[in-house]
Amino acid sequence: MVGQRAQKLSAQLRATAACLAGFVDSVQAVSDYANNLKGAARDMGVCMTRVCMRERALEHRLRAVADALADETAVSIQQRAAYWKQRTAELDKTAAKHVKKVGLFS
Repeated sequence: MVGQRAQKLSAQLRATAACLAGFVDSVQAVSDYANNLKGAARDMGVCMTRVCMRERALEHRLRAVADALADETAVSIQQRAAYWKQRTAELDKTAAKHVKKVGLFS
């Protein structure tokens, strides 16, 4: 359950990063055009390029979080869940044997 939700969150974060990348690409195209102009537009283009660089760094961090969530957290939880289910079944069997042996419910 938790592993599945971690996978879903990871997928949503990746989709968000992809949308952010598309937006930043568009802003970068506008800033490149502004950089090739003269006057105040060039200064705006430089500032927009800096903003794009920061947004790309944010995008990379977002992808890193999504990858860590999917690869490390979700997989680890799913592996542990299988172990916990197996261990719980073993404990139930052992408890049933002891109850039968003691004869509490006969």
